Amino acid sequence: MKNSKIADLVLILAVAMWGSTYYVIKHELAGVEPFMLNAIRFGISSVIILLVFRKRLSLERKTLKFGAILGLLMFTFYLTGAFGARLTTVSNAGFLCCLAVIITPLIEFFVIKKKIEKKIAIIAALTLIGVGCLTLGGEFTFGIGDIICIACSFAFAVNIIVTEKAVQEENLDPIAIASIQVVIVCVLSFLFSVVFEKNAISVASTREIVALLYLAIFCTAFTAVAIPSCQKYTTASRMGIIGSFESLVSAIVGFIFAGERLGVVGYIGALILFLCIISMEIDFESLIGRYRGKPVKRQ
Repeated sequence: MKNSKIADLVLILAVAMWGSTYYVIKHELAGVEPFMLNAIRFGISSVIILLVFRKRLSLERKTLKFGAILGLLMFTFYLTGAFGARLTTVSNAGFLCCLAVIITPLIEFFVIKKKIEKKIAIIAALTLIGVGCLTLGGEFTFGIGDIICIACSFAFAVNIIVTEKAVQEENLDPIAIASIQVVIVCVLSFLFSVVFEKNAISVASTREIVALLYLAIFCTAFTAVAIPSCQKYTTASRMGIIGSFESLVSAIVGFIFAGERLGVVGYIGALILFLCIISMEIDFESLIGRYRGKPVKRQ
């Protein structure tokens, strides 16, 4: 239980790092094309992980297999997220890219035949409502960009589930898997940049270099290692809910650094998201049992 709560807290921190990337990329690194940006940030993070955790690297067949699959999935949700956001509204992208909160337990239920906990189902539904209030602002249109954003959520949900299988069922080293993931994303991003992007990079100022290092070290290297390591102690469905926290952090960062403001509905959505994250860590069964004077089973 203790490990699970610590894991969830670290995952929330990792997702908060993700949430800050929207501001950094939009306002500090606008001169770098998306594929080249990912190639650089994942390249730097690859070097960091390979150097810091060199004794835990593994070329064992099963580790390579899961690392490659997860690397492809990670590249896919970064790719679809970037292109989907360009082809739809910011609000639609923010909402649809968080659909993993619902897609994850549904995949587990229909494909893996894993029962959905009542508490998780309720929190997931409320989380989706919260994200909708936070991002949509009462308007919603649907187009090709929205379909791509849904594909992003689907890839992220599958990534969460496969990661859980790798680190829990197969008991593989999450650090070894993370190192393979980031290398694959780096290589694929660089290849796509060479093929599709012209004048891919224009980073000159110290401010831009600092922003790039922040993305590479904290938002990529740290999160790439932290997420699979912590998923060993939590469930895929909980990770799906935690992942939605990204949209709340993005709104907070935008408010503080870019002067972006939410409407009344947006603030309600932010409150719902915050309460959902808190509720996930509360054992309501124990609280009700104590209130009624019934003994509580310890796990």
